[in-house]
Amino acid sequence: MVICDLAEQLAPDGYYKGVPTLVCEILSASSRKHDLLKKLSLYLDGGVKEYWIVDPQNKTIAIYRFSDGEITEHLTFKAPENAHSPTFPALVVDLTRVFRPIP
Repeated sequence: MVICDLAEQLAPDGYYKGVPTLVCEILSASSRKHDLLKKLSLYLDGGVKEYWIVDPQNKTIAIYRFSDGEITEHLTFKAPENAHSPTFPALVVDLTRVFRPIP
């Protein structure tokens, strides 16, 4: 996750009490349904601005951008494309490197 307001939202107990700007999940067979349905709704309702779902099975990254409780943008990238963050323009991910074969 990417936290942009740590100084303002760090509680005396040392825990972050704010909302992350960007959350990235990597799907696995055991969490696939939970991440695709329940977590998407949780982050949307919770005020997260951007949610990335990395799907190793399909070699894709889906990016959701949220605003005011709505999905305002949905992008899907597949290798050999580069995934681009709508919130952080300098954040570009080369999917050929993310999904490269493991020797």
